[in-house]
Amino acid sequence: PEQRDSLAYLAVRSHGFGFAVALIFFGCVCPLLGMLIHRSGFLPRMVGVLMMVAGASYLVDGFALILAPPLANALFPWILLPALIGESSLCLWLLFRGIDLAKWDARVASGLQAAAFDPRGPRAGAESPQRGFDLWSWRPQRDSKPRPRRNPSLPTCLRHLSPGSLV
Repeated sequence: PEQRDSLAYLAVRSHGFGFAVALIFFGCVCPLLGMLIHRSGFLPRMVGVLMMVAGASYLVDGFALILAPPLANALFPWILLPALIGESSLCLWLLFRGIDLAKWDARVASGLQAAAFDPRGPRAGAESPQRGFDLWSWRPQRDSKPRPRRNPSLPTCLRHLSPGSLV
């Protein structure tokens, strides 16, 4: 019985250390995501800053769990408050506002125009597909029918639905 209790306690302690290591890795991802959000311009820059702060709080909590558990116990509910605010702001912004489609379309168009130049020139004997991407110039081939625009008044998660698809 004592050995069984010791093994159970070991499993619980190992889970705690594994969670702390995972929290450190996640704490490294959040600032990178925040930096990308901040630099992209598709979302408000403040959301990117909040995600960077959230990553810092995850890193502090993860290292405190491993290096100083009593300090982690003292910091626990308050150190994750910035993470709650940062991740909630990202989630709510994406759900209800989405990204700036005008900037997205402009960035895609400029990227496709920049990638259209192939310094090697066209390949001899290569045929490009009728639809999709032209593999040698990376320009999308447009279909004859235009795509319907989404309803901007709906939340982002519901914009792909059409009135006929709800029935």
